[in-house]
Amino acid sequence: MGEFLNFFDMPEQNNPLYRQRLLTLEKAMKAQDLDAVLIYHDDEYLSYELTDDCQRIRYISGFTGSAGCVAVAAHVNEDFTAHKAKIVTSHGSFKIKRAACVLTDGRYSVQVLEQINEDCFDAFDSSKVSPQLWLGAVLEKHSRVGIDLRCISYKTYQQLKHDLDSLDLQIVPLKQNIIDNIWENRPESDYSKIMIFPDEFNGCPSPQKRMNLAQTLRDRDLDATVICDPESICWLLNIRGNDRKYLPVVNCKMVAYSNSTLEWYIDDRHLDEEMSADLEAHFGHIDIFPESSFDDALERLCSSSCAVFVDPDSVNAYVLNKLYDISTLVPAITLTLLAILLGFGYNLSKKKLAVLQPQLKEIRENEE
Repeated sequence: MGEFLNFFDMPEQNNPLYRQRLLTLEKAMKAQDLDAVLIYHDDEYLSYELTDDCQRIRYISGFTGSAGCVAVAAHVNEDFTAHKAKIVTSHGSFKIKRAACVLTDGRYSVQVLEQINEDCFDAFDSSKVSPQLWLGAVLEKHSRVGIDLRCISYKTYQQLKHDLDSLDLQIVPLKQNIIDNIWENRPESDYSKIMIFPDEFNGCPSPQKRMNLAQTLRDRDLDATVICDPESICWLLNIRGNDRKYLPVVNCKMVAYSNSTLEWYIDDRHLDEEMSADLEAHFGHIDIFPESSFDDALERLCSSSCAVFVDPDSVNAYVLNKLYDISTLVPAITLTLLAILLGFGYNLSKKKLAVLQPQLKEIRENEE
């Protein structure tokens, strides 16, 4: 393994706060035998609109943009040690000076340089330099790269794994987000009051939407769908919330079945007896479970050998990997990937699904 980079070697100037946080992160990486980590912007719902407790990139680097990734290396290769590490792409050659970087898109090219400590971080345009390229330039082969799979989509994970495999680098799924483990005085999560969106304004009552969804599943010979997008769930139930500053949703997950049964996974701090009664009057009976038990639902789906729709764009890689891992124990399970199953504000219809059939065929072929 290459030289172990100690962040104490960095000069003390500009912003010692983020320098100290990198030192703490380095110790956490060493404790987990990680050579590098990737810290993605989005939360477990793959939302770019984050609550304060999920602003992990802001915490570790100071960058407040709505998209991006931070890469941090602890063990580095000889090229980096000799100050020769660089990335060469069709966009040009990019010198690597630091063992940590912020990658974001062109919208933030000025902002990121104003917010980060350049004695701690390089900054790159993510359309020109990918996390994979950066890791390949600074790490030795067979290095271990820690990633929280809850914060990336399955499609992103597939591409990342393909690229890192080609570089002989190993993805290590983290049991917990490594930033959360070192974050002192981390803000509390928000659990807003649920607001009912009345039928006179919503265009279609929730029971009718549920029947449409169930019929669509039956038409496709499917038993269930896993929904991890709070916007879609709030649309389906005709509810709103204030868990995010600029998005009227409550954070939650759901499993919907072809018999119109719904399992709603939501933190019970959103609910009280009065609210539960109001909700049942609004959308009828649905089974409500603590969000912390969602993994149990995934295991139950697999053990029941049912056919499940999963959207690889809106369901994080942790959920899909868990379904795949469990399903190896139950060969009868079918995991069908569809580019879009449930869109915010859409009634699901046969016509809409017919338009998506070519995408379904292509995804199936790729999976095979």
